[in-house]
Amino acid sequence: MKDLVQCTVSRNDFQRWLDWGNAPLTICTGEKAVTMLLKIEKKPVDYLYQTAVEADGCISWKNGLTFCGVHDIGKKTLYLTKGLSTILTDGQAPFAARAIPSVVDEICGRINQCVEETIANDRNNLSVQEVTSWQAARELKEYLEDGAHREAIDWFFRGSEPGGQFHSGYTLGNLPEATFMAWLQNPEGLVQTEADQHIKINQEKFLLQFLKKRCSGGGISGDSTRY
Repeated sequence: MKDLVQCTVSRNDFQRWLDWGNAPLTICTGEKAVTMLLKIEKKPVDYLYQTAVEADGCISWKNGLTFCGVHDIGKKTLYLTKGLSTILTDGQAPFAARAIPSVVDEICGRINQCVEETIANDRNNLSVQEVTSWQAARELKEYLEDGAHREAIDWFFRGSEPGGQFHSGYTLGNLPEATFMAWLQNPEGLVQTEADQHIKINQEKFLLQFLKKRCSGGGISGDSTRY
């Protein structure tokens, strides 16, 4: 699954269906039925699925179910796929409103913040102080030979200074189910666990950032793989 959007419910009838409804819910735009929603319980949440609606407002046996969201029963929090969130948040009487545009962005932002606060823009907070892998050594060598010069030219023509702040760079290409469920149940625990793991496996990558920044600030003498 690529991503979910956190939403707040705007209509009481929709909230009642999320809380207690058993039958499928048909979503209409004006007089036209556009999709049908169904709930499947997976404690502590309900998974939401949608199916296409035919021109006559009914479903057909050729229609399949598509996952489209999660309702956190205890917290009464709704998460929708971007396609369904557009349907439910449009119109004069929308069923929901977007609260957080991207769960992936929210999770990544929190993890990056935790990593950057832990490193605190200080290379001494890293457990390695020397580049040892051939990949990292080659990347630094190429930067010293060409990258630093090109960056300096770019900064000159843009009229800007090189950034001095360490950046974590944690990303999620998609949203795994296990990660999302862990986020629902213990967001702080997920953030700390992922931040610790990200720091553990990226020590040399982080060190490279500090080495490159030192180069851009005046060059490195002696062994360029060390501080």
